[in-house]
Amino acid sequence: MFFSLTRFVLSLGSSSTVSIRLGEAMRRCVLMRERPLKIYRDENRPCCRDYERYLRSKGIAFQTVVVKAAELEKVRTRLGVPEQLHSCHSAEMGPYFVEGHVPVEAIAKLLSEKPAVDGIAVPGMPAGSPGMGGVKNGPIPIYAKAGDEIFVWMLW
Repeated sequence: MFFSLTRFVLSLGSSSTVSIRLGEAMRRCVLMRERPLKIYRDENRPCCRDYERYLRSKGIAFQTVVVKAAELEKVRTRLGVPEQLHSCHSAEMGPYFVEGHVPVEAIAKLLSEKPAVDGIAVPGMPAGSPGMGGVKNGPIPIYAKAGDEIFVWMLW
């Protein structure tokens, strides 16, 4: 799974830009293998399956746990995801929660920087976010939670 991403990047050419992309892609793959995502989702959400397809297309390892809506709420409580950050699915990776349709770039940044946060989220289901249909109408904010504070952590 991870090697297909590497072969794809290599096939782009031999310029220094490609080698930088390859290095970044390999670093992301190593980080993702060390801490695979564990995604909790309701079986009735097709956008969650589309998000999983997006992750697969990026070579990201994950495990899916299909739960009922009440169980998903218990997972969010255990992970410390506040209601204002809720989306249609929740995930955990190491000490962090990853809520909603979070792009791979944000997950890679989380793992490489290891900030002192509880997790990151794309609340709701914004159009144009990974796994969602529609057109992205500008940068999508990715929020972070650290203790009781919620703030925009990055834009995608």
